[in-house]
Amino acid sequence: GKTGIKSESRVQEYRNDRALGVEVQVEHTTARDECVCKDCKHLAGKIYSLDETEDALPVHPNCRCATLPIPKMKFEDYKNKKRD
Repeated sequence: GKTGIKSESRVQEYRNDRALGVEVQVEHTTARDECVCKDCKHLAGKIYSLDETEDALPVHPNCRCATLPIPKMKFEDYKNKKRD
């Protein structure tokens, strides 16, 4: 469906960035409204490497979630917090 195509297109953009030497990490984001399901709410704000996110979206049919690129520093901060 359209959701899968959008997700695949975004991941390809991230791959292109990685090919140019840009380290890519992404943050899972939801539509942030009352229609967001519990599975998607649970994933909101989680940060992943490109390899981890390639098969993550769509979470379900008609999923409105997306991945957003994040600065490397934010990813490093997140990894350090996970260790604490």
